[in-house]
Amino acid sequence: LYFVGTNLGFVTTSLSDPTAPSVLGSDSNVNGATAVAIVGDYAYAAGPDKLQIYDIGGTNAAAPVAKGSVASLTSDNNPHVKDIEVMGSYAYVVTENNLLLVDVSDPSAPGQPSSNSIWAETIDIYNGSLFVFSVEGNEIYDATSPPSLSPIGNMSTGPPNYEYLFGRGVLARHGYAYVSGDSRGFLAVDVNNVAEAYVKDSEPVG
Repeated sequence: LYFVGTNLGFVTTSLSDPTAPSVLGSDSNVNGATAVAIVGDYAYAAGPDKLQIYDIGGTNAAAPVAKGSVASLTSDNNPHVKDIEVMGSYAYVVTENNLLLVDVSDPSAPGQPSSNSIWAETIDIYNGSLFVFSVEGNEIYDATSPPSLSPIGNMSTGPPNYEYLFGRGVLARHGYAYVSGDSRGFLAVDVNNVAEAYVKDSEPVG
């Protein structure tokens, strides 16, 4: 298990005994990290100071090896990292009021962030589409040619009112985006046609 903590950095935990997890080690070089993504043999930990990439493949699983990093993801006016997703050659990092794309095709030497001026709370990437939720609504973007992103749809409650959704967490799989944090509860959004995405079902939570 890999996780990040504000005062802990990047932490590696053994779950070999689920009743008694044990911490194997931590890296304080990403102290303040608030988001982590795992893709293949690599972990990506993001915080205000940097994006740090770790090799967790094979024998490195219990003792991750720090690879490349990108410094200064945020600024005084944009101090927080909210979420991170990695797809293909790019890491998508959600900050306080921006969405940054970082080329991670070479984990030892990631590129400098490019800004898309997209405001988000949480994101997910599925089947070439980027799903973005924010307090201002939500959008679906074509993410097949990063770092370029172009809007291709939005998610709503469907007819008759087509209200925008608000989400704190989203996971898109198998033609649906599953959304938590909306006032309507836990939502299943049909995104098989991203131009006409709508809520297929919902379950109150609380």
